Amino acid sequence: GYFEQVPVRVAQGLMPSSLVVTLVGLVVAALGVRCWQQEPRHLVAGVAGLVLLLSGLMSLVPSSWYTQELWALPAPPGSTLTVGYSLVLSYLGSCLEILGGVALALSFHHCCKER
Repeated sequence: GYFEQVPVRVAQGLMPSSLVVTLVGLVVAALGVRCWQQEPRHLVAGVAGLVLLLSGLMSLVPSSWYTQELWALPAPPGSTLTVGYSLVLSYLGSCLEILGGVALALSFHHCCKER
């Protein structure tokens, strides 16, 4: 059936994992940015950026794969499969998270410049 299809199973695994990785990335980012101390920790902020970038990719991959395979998936009885707001929000959130991760990863520039 529908829930045994590979894109659906991958999405069921990667989307919650992405949320956990996002939480870890946000905690690491909070430790690395300049909120708590006088000087920011560029290395920690850069690592947080890489973690958030990975998390964004972990949610973008299943969304893209599911969208590509949408027409080939068997619909559950009594329903149809269409691209809805949840997929649009998934793309938007993933892209914004990737951009945020890249912005934080640019902190490595300051870290390397100090050495």
